[in-house]
Amino acid sequence: MPIGAEQGILVATLALAALVQGVAGFGFGLVAMAVLPAFLPLAEAVPVVALLGLGTNVTVIVANRRGIDRSIVLPLVAGVCVGTPFGVLLLSGADPRLLHALLGLVLVGYALQALVLRDARDAAPRGEGALAALAAACAGTLGGVLGGAFTTSGPPIVLYAAWRRLPPATARANMQCAFLVSSLCQIALFALAGSLTRDIGAAVLRGVPAVLVGLVAGVVVGRRVDARTFRRVVLVLLLVLGVRFLVGAWRHA
Repeated sequence: MPIGAEQGILVATLALAALVQGVAGFGFGLVAMAVLPAFLPLAEAVPVVALLGLGTNVTVIVANRRGIDRSIVLPLVAGVCVGTPFGVLLLSGADPRLLHALLGLVLVGYALQALVLRDARDAAPRGEGALAALAAACAGTLGGVLGGAFTTSGPPIVLYAAWRRLPPATARANMQCAFLVSSLCQIALFALAGSLTRDIGAAVLRGVPAVLVGLVAGVVVGRRVDARTFRRVVLVLLLVLGVRFLVGAWRHA
């Protein structure tokens, strides 16, 4: 494929990933990592996504800052900090196929039952106190493991937000805080390992304009989506991402 065509695909992918992030509050890493490894070595694609993810995280947090809830974000962030180093360790030793397959089953199962059995009812927030905090910490820990290993910290945290039926602004703001911490942990570990090269820096600079355009479009669209529509979008995305994990695990079996 010509270099110009490859760069066009990369730019379009980053813009789409940022758009999804702006609307749904997650998905940048998952969408980007579904395509970038086909054009960049994995050792470059992962740091590029982590570095560009910082900008998407901050932008969505600022746009939804009033939705930040300490009772939600603190256990999420604590879990991410615990899980990310283990994810980096797993990257070198564990078989990601089994983990992706199990995660895919959880996502597909939850999304299907929620869409079929619960979508007709009002999505009132639920879950409070110690149980919600424990669920947030567990989601953050698993998200940290997946983020450290595969730059895909979103699904467990999104699953937690869907279970809580959080309002859109609250879900986006608190998820992004957890994703920001995950990205910072990843980048720190990459820097310690000497993985941040000039090629990675150049790829990040090329991707910045596309990410900015996608984010602006996503934030504008996100503000016009009501709670019920937002929940449907999240559940459909969970279903699609779950299928993607299952198919990926099957293809590499």
